[in-house]
Amino acid sequence: MLGEMASLGWKIELYFLLTSSLTLAKRGKEGEKVLVRVLNIMQGQCYIEICERNPTQEQFFYGWIANRVSL
Repeated sequence: MLGEMASLGWKIELYFLLTSSLTLAKRGKEGEKVLVRVLNIMQGQCYIEICERNPTQEQFFYGWIANRVSL
């Protein structure tokens, strides 16, 4: 439950980051690069949570990270 609440907090903060054009405009290309990294981290966390909830999915974890998460 606590993990879900923390995850929701990140999603809310990311929503405001994405919708604040002023923030991205000030950060420029470097800000875009950082934002993509954050999104990749969150995607990786999602895959970890899937495996924690359903260990049968662990067999796919390596492929998910190798093919879908890039830094």
